[in-house]
Amino acid sequence: MKMGWAICAGTAIFCGAFLAYADIGTMDPVRGATLLLPYFEADTVFNQAPYDPPEGRTVFSVTNASANPAIAHCMLFTDFGIGTVCFDVVLPRFGQQRIDLTEILGENSLGLGIDTPTGNASGSVTANALFQDGFETGDLSSWSKSEARISFDTLRAYHTGELASRTQRCAGFSYWDGLARGYVLIDAVRFEGAGFPDEPGYFVNGGNGIALNTNVLMGEYFIENDPNNFAFGNPLIAIEADSSDPRVTTPGHYTFYARYVGVSAADNREPLACTWQARNLTNIFSGGSFVLYWRDPKVVSSPLSYGALPNWYPLNQAALTVFDEDGQSQSPAGVRPFPLACGRVRMNSSDLPGSYDTGWLSVNFNNVNTGILSTTSQGVIAVTHDEWGRYAAGLYGLPTDNASDYNP
Repeated sequence: MKMGWAICAGTAIFCGAFLAYADIGTMDPVRGATLLLPYFEADTVFNQAPYDPPEGRTVFSVTNASANPAIAHCMLFTDFGIGTVCFDVVLPRFGQQRIDLTEILGENSLGLGIDTPTGNASGSVTANALFQDGFETGDLSSWSKSEARISFDTLRAYHTGELASRTQRCAGFSYWDGLARGYVLIDAVRFEGAGFPDEPGYFVNGGNGIALNTNVLMGEYFIENDPNNFAFGNPLIAIEADSSDPRVTTPGHYTFYARYVGVSAADNREPLACTWQARNLTNIFSGGSFVLYWRDPKVVSSPLSYGALPNWYPLNQAALTVFDEDGQSQSPAGVRPFPLACGRVRMNSSDLPGSYDTGWLSVNFNNVNTGILSTTSQGVIAVTHDEWGRYAAGLYGLPTDNASDYNP
């Protein structure tokens, strides 16, 4: 697993530094064929008094670190792991594009259709066309968008956990706070207008499908909380592809997109770690410490009836231990603090209990209760330490293994 550095690719000399340390299944700062934004929050009601300014704004940038043009295919997913909408960013050589998810989910910057009183969406097609391919594309500023296959109202409802009136389905966990939540995946692709990773031909071994095996993408993201005057950021997680390494080309091995390719390894992409460690500084920062996480449900899910939950919910973990700075430890029992495909949980809370004001935690995401590949389960965690009204610090946790370590 690789971390992409949060900088802009300005010269070919710097890009060469990325290649020098590239290694499948290890922790090194490189470019990737896929980027992961593990968790986002986007306020969808900030422009409605008294919700101004936005309580959650996620902005990310994607950079083409190569001397050739590239297309970055961006896909939004809910915290149920359900894909909702995708769009393409067309990047010139060494080009970069900034994207504000609050503008997409709160202001409809993609120009999606709006539901009418009759239940149909202006500018879109049928409600069950969410996963259809054959998208058309058109220019929107310096990036292009997929022709609407989901209305703006449905997109917003899916990411806020509300009932979508047109589809009568939900696709995310409801917190009733107006914040859209989810994660973003970005692939280097051959042409514009693709759909989601489970569509036929999206992945073909050797990078011969819609998705390419060219490791040219990098980026970063920031989550801002304007009312509390802080923001934090991290690099987008860069996931490398390799057309020859047996760890990511052997059928039956755990690859990043295993659940979408039937464990065929056709995506040729390295998986993430299963075990992570992270710092707890609850007593140091006035706002406390939080864990942001992304997990692999290992199941391809579809929108559900309102109030229903995915059959894999809640995801469990093989081990969870919290430590203080003197090495004493606690293993909270009967809790599942990371139950969704992505989320945010406060340390030393009822969801993630512990009595140590400072220290660290270790979590092993293996032993989930559903899906493919036995008990192995990839994931990622980051931590934020919030000082209310002043600043926040965001850091990724430390991975201590890789899902490919558990391959047969």
